[in-house]
Amino acid sequence: METNSNPLTSKSTVRDAADSKDAGTFTGFSKPAMPKSIPKRGKVPLEKGYSQVDWMRTKKEHRKMAGLDSQPLRKEIPLSEVAQHKTAEDAWTVLNGKVYNMTPYLPFHPGGKAQMMRGAGIDSSELFRKYHAWVNADMLLENCLLGTPSCNFHTAPCEMQHENDFFRPQAAQTSVRSQL
Repeated sequence: METNSNPLTSKSTVRDAADSKDAGTFTGFSKPAMPKSIPKRGKVPLEKGYSQVDWMRTKKEHRKMAGLDSQPLRKEIPLSEVAQHKTAEDAWTVLNGKVYNMTPYLPFHPGGKAQMMRGAGIDSSELFRKYHAWVNADMLLENCLLGTPSCNFHTAPCEMQHENDFFRPQAAQTSVRSQL
């Protein structure tokens, strides 16, 4: 008797599915078990035309959405002024050492307006990092930039750790030479 060295054509490894007792039945794939500790994401259904792709398109078409009306960026916006802008019609926030008018972005946020409003009128940097550590807020809200907050390092912390001098508070711009 001649032996076949190819296991795929060998009679010992190839069997006809028709000979099987459960021929033609597919039981399906089993679902992997999901851990119960993973919280569901709080996405809300958005109106048509308000996806993240639509935001990027809108952002590209409308370069200035901050409401400055061709005025230059403001370098020192008091936190008390930011606190006055906390309605859905006029929402500002401090995020990573910059002040943004987040009103144009509210209808585009995947978590809904209510989640965005949690950061209105305050420094929402910590809240943002808690839920969106991977998101580049500077790129996402670049057209909504109003300026930088004024900070008093003795009474209120300010998170302005950017390379560009425009985004550094005055106290951080002092050189070692001026301290001697």
